[in-house]
Amino acid sequence: MSRIGLFTNCIGVFMTVVSGILVFPSNAYSRVTAIEDWIYEEARNGADGLSQNNESGEYHETLSEIPTNKVCTAVQNGDITYYTDCQCKASFNKTCSDGTIGVGEACDGKYVDCKCPDDYVVCEGVEVGVGQSCNINDVEKYASCECPASYKATCNGVGEIGIGIPCKDKYVSCECNSAWVNCANGSGVGSPCVADGDYKYASCAVSEINCDSKYKFVSSNCSEGVAHGNQCNGKYEYCSNVDFVNGPKYTKAIVEQIGENGEAAYAATRYYPENVDASDVNFGQGTWYLPTIKELLQLGYTHSVMKAALTSVSGNAMLSGDFMGGNSYWSSTETNANHAERMSIDCYNGFSMMYSNGKTAKSPVRAVWNCKNCLQKSLSGNDYPQVGDVVYSDMTYDSYEKSHSDKIAVGVVYWALDGMVHIVALKDIGLKSWGLAGVDITGIP
Repeated sequence: MSRIGLFTNCIGVFMTVVSGILVFPSNAYSRVTAIEDWIYEEARNGADGLSQNNESGEYHETLSEIPTNKVCTAVQNGDITYYTDCQCKASFNKTCSDGTIGVGEACDGKYVDCKCPDDYVVCEGVEVGVGQSCNINDVEKYASCECPASYKATCNGVGEIGIGIPCKDKYVSCECNSAWVNCANGSGVGSPCVADGDYKYASCAVSEINCDSKYKFVSSNCSEGVAHGNQCNGKYEYCSNVDFVNGPKYTKAIVEQIGENGEAAYAATRYYPENVDASDVNFGQGTWYLPTIKELLQLGYTHSVMKAALTSVSGNAMLSGDFMGGNSYWSSTETNANHAERMSIDCYNGFSMMYSNGKTAKSPVRAVWNCKNCLQKSLSGNDYPQVGDVVYSDMTYDSYEKSHSDKIAVGVVYWALDGMVHIVALKDIGLKSWGLAGVDITGIP
């Protein structure tokens, strides 16, 4: 049956068709326009239903017909209430993009909230994300993560450990466990570690070599702290509580807090050896520092070797201190706001003494330098540096008993253990004061 014709609603409102246009009396709903915009529905459960979907928006007869994500304006038409001008609820205000997806149902393309896909993950440590990122609350997630291309080493070899932060059990490079050692005369026990480009072993077998009586210290009988120096069959020459960690730190603290007023420390940082460029990355300015009092004490322990080594190098000035004459070397160790530690070292007579002195007093300064696993092979093929070895500007070293006039000597080794090497400069810098009286340098005990 045709739907175009005469229609009377439940309260008797009369409508007519004039030239194809549906016309309401003056009391009818005024927003109704062309007849083709209307859809008449069959009665449901005994009640007539009416809805409209045209350019002016949605129309619904009952609240139950309104989508749960929208709110509409109620319009009264006689005894019938219609709902029109439906809009998304205010909570549907998120447009999800850049890798995010909506939470729950959408309303006109917007959501209550956005989230990353459930299978996205946070990349840990040095991992880098793969594909489109997703950022929620400043937390970056990706579909997957991978290690940087430089992370290729598994470090599963004998005695190997990874250097730096791992990425999925891989490292940029590997090194031998610091407890592993070089063994002379093929006395290594078990398989060697070769990650350092050298052969190191967990332990060495007892060698047939008869060691000199000076090799007597191991960790178990070194009550002062550290067995160090040259070694033979796992025994060392010296035993002391050496502070080789804080020298650079103390020197930096002095210079940062009082600048050139910290004459001794400042002069040490400006030092560089003769015939070496000031900008040299290995031994130029800024690579040397003022030693701690315990480093100076080590120079006293090794005075006989240092005397022989320093006299073998052309143009050096001897380490020599006269306590009575006040000729003692400044350290970077501070006693209090008015005093700092210095030490008298006499390589000729084997005499040394450390004591506190006023910061404004003038004393000589001897700079020192250190590095770990940085020197090249010995020119004579030794496995590692020895106390008394001369270090050259090209990062090579050799016994002071060997002459290398074609090379530039920069210092003499006074400490060598587990790859860490410390050298002392060949010459004094001059007489300097330590710093300002009454100024306590923060960061130095």
